[in-house]
Order: sequence, then C-alpha cells, then structure tokens
Amino acid sequence: AAERIILANLSTTHHDAGWFETAQAICEQAAHAAAPPVRYASNLYANAAMLEMERGNMAACERYSTLAVAAGRESGIWSFTASGLDALADCYIARGEPERAWPLVEEAIALARGRHPGLIDIGQFTRLAVHYLWVTEGYDAALRSDYVSSLAGHSHVGQRLELQAFMGWMAAAERDSGPPHTAEHELIERGLFG
Repeated sequence: AAERIILANLSTTHHDAGWFETAQAICEQAAHAAAPPVRYASNLYANAAMLEMERGNMAACERYSTLAVAAGRESGIWSFTASGLDALADCYIARGEPERAWPLVEEAIALARGRHPGLIDIGQFTRLAVHYLWVTEGYDAALRSDYVSSLAGHSHVGQRLELQAFMGWMAAAERDSGPPHTAEHELIERGLFG
C-alpha cells in the first residue's frame, strides 16, 4: 500500500507539472500495484482518469473512472465515491455526453452535503457543481453558488484557476461583458495543466 501511495503522489506531481508521459507511466505502475478494485485506490483511479482524458485517451479515461467509482463505493467513504463520480462525469462531458454526466454530479453533490472542502480535488467538484447549476438552474444561480466562494482557502492555485477559466468560458457563452477572466493565460504561464 505504501508503494502505491508514493507512486500515486509522484504521478500527481508530474501531472501537475505538465509532464504527462512520465506521469502516465508512474500512474500505470501505481495502478498495477493497486490491483483493482482495492477500495482505497479510488483517488488513484480518478487521477489516472483525468490524466488519460487530458492525453485524449477516452477509453482509458472511462475505464479508470469506472474503477474509481467502484473502489469509492466499495470503501464506503463518501469523498472517495464523490471523486470517482466526478471523474466519470468529466469523462462523459469531454465525450460530449453531458446527459450521462449530470446524474453523477447530482449524486456527488448529495454525497458531499456541504462537506466538499474535504475532497481531494475540490476544484474539479466545484467546477462540475457550478456547471450543473448553470445547466439546471441558469447562469445567475451558478454565479451565486456557495461552491465558488468556498473554494478559496481549500484548494491549490491550479484548481482555483481551473474554476476561473470555466467561469470565463461560461461568461463568454452567456455573452456576459463583466470583468475579463484571465485564468487561461495564468494557467499556461504557470504550466498548470492538471
């Protein structure tokens, strides 16, 4: 178990630095050390899914996301299950199948019940929750969401910039001429792609 945790952390570090090939190789080592469906491997599988999605390998993304959900459910730990659900929801959105994503996001929101700052990837959860609110309740509801304000202080800069970039995309889609969102430039400057 210690080897898996060390490899998973090393993979995440490489992923966050933008070294995708190295991150993917280390992640595969960690996944093999986990031997599915080890119930505490949910976050490893969720991270592997995000890495594969960013590399454009949607089949592997769905496989790892499905393993993340199964491992989370097996663990009985709400945060592991929510992380797996978020990973699978992101996979479906990236494949252009949002109708399959929203029930998963809805379930993750219900599991979190205000405890979302305890999630490992609070940025992903927040982005998906805000996106879900935008689709189901409208732009104003998404902007007023408590999720956005609660992200400050509970996430790292990459997660905050990821949400800011999404908010900018949402504002552009709504033709909102409010303050400009410059997250995309800062994400690129800092090399924060994960």
